[in-house]
Amino acid sequence: MPQPADHAAHRRDQRLARIRRVSRWVAGGAAAASLGLGTAFAHDLPGRHAPAADAQPGAPAGGIRQSPQPHAAPQRAQPPATTPAPAQTVSGGS
Repeated sequence: MPQPADHAAHRRDQRLARIRRVSRWVAGGAAAASLGLGTAFAHDLPGRHAPAADAQPGAPAGGIRQSPQPHAAPQRAQPPATTPAPAQTVSGGS
C-alpha cells in the first residue's frame, strides 16, 4: 500500500504536467495568432493604397526611391489665400 505522501506527490506531479501542457498550448496559440495578425497587417489593405505623387512610369519597383535632383532644396508650401473679414455691424446701444 502506497504511503499518503507518495500518492499526494504523484497527484501533484500529474497536475503540474497537465498545467505545463496547457500552458504550452496557450503560448503556442498566442504565438501563432500574433504571427497571423502580424502577417495580415503587414500587407496593404485593399482600397487603401494611393499611388505616390512622384512615381514615374519607368521607375523601378520595390520601394527604392530615387530623387531626380538629389541636392534640390525642399519646396516651400504656399500659405492659404486670405479672405477679407466680413464687416462688423453694431446694433442698438446708447
